[in-house]
Amino acid sequence: ITKDDAAAKEVVFPRSAQFPAQGYTLSGVVLHHGSSGFGHYTAYVRHGTTWYECDDSSITRTSESTVLSAKTGAYVLFYSSED
Repeated sequence: ITKDDAAAKEVVFPRSAQFPAQGYTLSGVVLHHGSSGFGHYTAYVRHGTTWYECDDSSITRTSESTVLSAKTGAYVLFYSSED
């Protein structure tokens, strides 16, 4: 796979942030904006049932639908065990 091929691929998030069958819940997403040589990172973090968007100097409340619609730039996904 070339760098251009990888950039053209779209990350598809599940329709829900919860996976009851596996016992894990999506709890964070780190996104990269830019190219492989430079860029900017942002993150979505879940605290309880509330999602937040984190960017350099601001943290704002956001919705789960906003997190799940962030289809490009996903770099790292974090899951929490429900146990």
